[in-house]
Amino acid sequence: DETKLSMIATADKDNLDNIMSMDTYKLNLLKSAVVYGSNGAGKSNLIKALSAMKSIVLSSSKEQRGDEIKGIEPFVFDVQDRKLPALFEVIFIVDGVRYQYGFSATKTKIYEEWLYAFPKAAKRTWFTRFLNEESDSYEWEYTDGKYLKASKDKMKLYIDTTRDNELFLSKIIQLNNKEAIPVFDWFKSELKCAGIEGWNDGKNVTLNFLESEDKKKLILGFLNDMDIQVSDIKVKEEKFDISKLDLLNDMPDDLKQKIAHDLSDGTLVETQFLRKLKDEKIIGLDLDEESDGTQKIFSLLGPFLDALEKGYVVVIDELHNSLHPLLLKYIVSLFHDKDINTKNAQLLFTTHETEILNQDIFRRDQIWFCDKDGTFASQLIPLTDYKPRKSEKLSKGYLNGRYGGIPLLEEDIKLSIKKLMGL
Repeated sequence: DETKLSMIATADKDNLDNIMSMDTYKLNLLKSAVVYGSNGAGKSNLIKALSAMKSIVLSSSKEQRGDEIKGIEPFVFDVQDRKLPALFEVIFIVDGVRYQYGFSATKTKIYEEWLYAFPKAAKRTWFTRFLNEESDSYEWEYTDGKYLKASKDKMKLYIDTTRDNELFLSKIIQLNNKEAIPVFDWFKSELKCAGIEGWNDGKNVTLNFLESEDKKKLILGFLNDMDIQVSDIKVKEEKFDISKLDLLNDMPDDLKQKIAHDLSDGTLVETQFLRKLKDEKIIGLDLDEESDGTQKIFSLLGPFLDALEKGYVVVIDELHNSLHPLLLKYIVSLFHDKDINTKNAQLLFTTHETEILNQDIFRRDQIWFCDKDGTFASQLIPLTDYKPRKSEKLSKGYLNGRYGGIPLLEEDIKLSIKKLMGL
């Protein structure tokens, strides 16, 4: 069934710094949203779905006819549902224009695709396609190419060259349609998705920030605010030297030569955190010798500061991993701070951390719960559906099972385990 997460704020007057106004559409949008739920409830699938949608948009035009559409994972607990297309849709605003884009697809073909724009609240159909399964052909609507600024011949070229396993949006970008660039670039550059381990390039993004003295001071300021006391960060690059790798000593010569050849032009980056002791002595510690939490903070700071600087949408799974609750609270506060988040960046994350589950940090419309129904399907439920009181202790209510989304650890289950263990 359809699951929807909305970043549109309610009329609630609490924590007004947590929202931003979009005057063109008379909308107030949330600067952040958090999703709670037990292990296996489906929280990660929300993040994976957004990541999959982004990946399909960016890569579908690079595939070949007959290739499988990567990222489509049907609901496995219903045999009939496995054959149905999965639907993805996102509504977003770029440069003051609201867009609604989506598609449905199986692993083998696109069934539907649509793009609407609302430049002044009025709906404009840029294009739609729908697979007529009886004729095995697509039915199109594109307003004569008016909003894509494409001639009749150009539209024919677009349509004739779009494969059934390819998104039309990806195809027209590949064929240099300029009008669709803002939509494609939102997926490419402004939607930032990360799994449990964070961003693969997060550390490199932070290292790039260190190349600017002003941004380096900012990084150091944030680290010290988080009680990670660092006086300086030193980054040193040196040419790769295979002789320094002890692990290669027992390798066959031919394999060693291949590795040396493959990495001959490579560089090694050594990052050290410098700390000044009471006797003024400076001690350096390699980043990989720092705690897991410090390493995670370092890899997060670059992408987060980049998002705050440019107004990106940041989506990350289990943000609390390796982070102290106060550090998690601090990161969320950066997005809520109107003096820091001047470009209206947004943060969407999943977590188990209940320390921040309170109404001093979040508005009630920022909190969501993920839970499974009797068919093992995930449901995404906003806290507002439970109508909590303004004075209610949300973390207590959540842990007591009032909002769902927690593992069932009933006493009879514990007794059964004890019996199985012979206790």
